[in-house]
Amino acid sequence: MQRFILIFVASGLITFGASRSRADDDREPAEPIAQNEPALNEPALNEPAQNESAQLDAGPEAASHCVTILGDALQSLALEKWIAAIADCKSIVEQLDLQSVRAQLNDRSAKAVGVWRLASAERAKLVVKPNLPIAPELAALRDKIHKAVANYEQRPLNAAQQSPWEVMHRIVAYGIGTEIRRDGPTGDKVNAIGWLLWGNRAASEPLMVVSAGRPLCRVGPGLQGHPGQFLGMLAQSQVSILTPFQLDGHSFTVADLVEQEKADCSTHIELTFKLIALSYYLPSNETWIAKNGERWSISRLVQEEIQQPLRTGACGGTHRLFSLSNAYRYRAKQGLPIDGEFKRAEKYVRDYHRYTLGALQNPDGSFSTEWFTKPANADDPARKIQTTGHMMEWLAQSLPDSELRDPRAIKTIDFLATQLSQDPVKDWSVGPLGHALHALIIYDQRAFGEANPAIASSVAKANRPANMATRPLYPPVPRSGVDQW
Repeated sequence: MQRFILIFVASGLITFGASRSRADDDREPAEPIAQNEPALNEPALNEPAQNESAQLDAGPEAASHCVTILGDALQSLALEKWIAAIADCKSIVEQLDLQSVRAQLNDRSAKAVGVWRLASAERAKLVVKPNLPIAPELAALRDKIHKAVANYEQRPLNAAQQSPWEVMHRIVAYGIGTEIRRDGPTGDKVNAIGWLLWGNRAASEPLMVVSAGRPLCRVGPGLQGHPGQFLGMLAQSQVSILTPFQLDGHSFTVADLVEQEKADCSTHIELTFKLIALSYYLPSNETWIAKNGERWSISRLVQEEIQQPLRTGACGGTHRLFSLSNAYRYRAKQGLPIDGEFKRAEKYVRDYHRYTLGALQNPDGSFSTEWFTKPANADDPARKIQTTGHMMEWLAQSLPDSELRDPRAIKTIDFLATQLSQDPVKDWSVGPLGHALHALIIYDQRAFGEANPAIASSVAKANRPANMATRPLYPPVPRSGVDQW
């Protein structure tokens, strides 16, 4: 628990990055040099307290006071109040053996992370981005994006015919407001995330079950394709860590899923989607012990992902690049330096930005039909949607703001928007379609900064007041209406 407190107070990790020569735009970046996990040197709690007036003598009363003010801070959406509570407790933490209160603090820790996330989100709303002028041709592109996104949102999947894996890929595109129909094409609409999270069936299979008293997200055909995939999609949808759900009469929150993914970390399994999830839900300096006894951290997850050959990653390596981008972006949002493994990840991703845009784009704006292996331009529209949708999804998420209007990026977005809007009744494969739509939605939000009418309901739900975030995302039996959390 001390480590949990420390992450909000000061300092961080001592890490060492490996350098690589910059790749030419037309040459695939070299795989980075593998490194040993850097030592985790946590800062000592012996410097002067930041708030001298708040210091208390050590003892049971002080311990109780510490737990109380931290608990009070959990009810606040002000990040400043949480940091102040940590500072107030600092002198107590220095002097106390926390064994007597550790259970209480640990019980509150997951909630603290959730409140910190919500507070950060509230603060982010105060940042006003300047409205860049939109040229007529870009306005036309924006409208084409909106048309494509609106078309597929009006064609919901249904729980009788589509598997959990397919429903998850519609969630990839439309996020927390995604709706599906229960019981078939004419069934009532329900929230897709809530439907899966509460253990309901899609194509006769539940995604979530209880195992040994804990929530288990199943992996297999029609379910999760990769460990941590569902939690990664919840993270991309910005579902609160405090969100409650029930399975077989047991009550859980998303924090329980986070703990499960932390416990299952191992070098013998795929870690890509765990990194996507945990880099969102945890502070980037977080460390933990997995059930195999190994010490893990976000930094180690980054290291493990970097040293794997890109082409062995899911969907040509696009999800691996997405996870690495997420890791350093969320670290930056936490106000921490991009150093060590995070710096290596940033450089690696930037090299692949140059390689993808410089060597893998086809004349029509699509990307290579052979992923990152080599340039290729197969005459196969479905394959182009698959590779280009995934690759542009990662680019739309990770390109710096200054490069979003790069003509090459615009050309690819136009390719996707054209393909998905020119034949509104075409049934593309659900997985590739979800990633292609997600690429358009991310790009629209970042490049144009305007609310897309087609997904206004999703955005409105995601931006509800924070006290709404702990309400269930649809219990098993849907209620009337669509405006429910």
